[in-house]
Amino acid sequence: MSLKIKKKFNAFNETLATKAKKIIEEEMPQKIFTLNDFLKTGDLFNVQDLSIFHQPIVPKPDSTFNPNKKRKLDEETESKTESKPVVYTDHTESCHPHLFKCIDFLKNEIEEVVSLCNTVKIYIQLNIPKIEDGNNFGVSIQEEVVKELSSAEDSAFAVLDSISKYYMQRAKLVTKVMKYPHVKDYQLCIWELDEKEYTWLRLTAIDIRNNYAMLYDMIQKNYDRIEKPRQENAHAALY
Repeated sequence: MSLKIKKKFNAFNETLATKAKKIIEEEMPQKIFTLNDFLKTGDLFNVQDLSIFHQPIVPKPDSTFNPNKKRKLDEETESKTESKPVVYTDHTESCHPHLFKCIDFLKNEIEEVVSLCNTVKIYIQLNIPKIEDGNNFGVSIQEEVVKELSSAEDSAFAVLDSISKYYMQRAKLVTKVMKYPHVKDYQLCIWELDEKEYTWLRLTAIDIRNNYAMLYDMIQKNYDRIEKPRQENAHAALY
């Protein structure tokens, strides 16, 4: 490695270390307190009456299309009914407005979780010393913390995947309501789905707070080993 490249890399490493230390010492505990207060006093995740999610979905056919119109695919095949486009009332264009606010809030939080965890993780990984025989207890602590940070990232990405699945599942049910408006079970199923989604979103927000608390606690208890993984005659416990 040339001297010029080494200097640039060292500068990058120092900048990253400064940012990671600020996250560990200031931003991470502040996120714990902010989310905790928000979950206790905020209106978003403190809905007591889940019946607010029981808004009826009223399909309104587009008059420019005839649902009974048939077209001939070819001379030897049967006729096929054309799809029936439908527009909705304003409150059914997406999920329930309150749920949409919850999802939007969590998506922003997830983006921040991933960013913070990734910064701290790469800082610790770059602080892992070269491989040597013996005195690797501190290195094992670093690796364990990196593992927990990666797990928090994976959990955050899994939330985004679950949100997409919720929209897809709800869209299928809305389609059923459009096709069979007289079958009330589909409407009830959508209400149940929205209630379940709200409960899951609230638990997810709690999990994000808990992950911050767990990571902060683990890092603080092992900070000396994370900073200096190889110490002479040190016998620190992992937790």
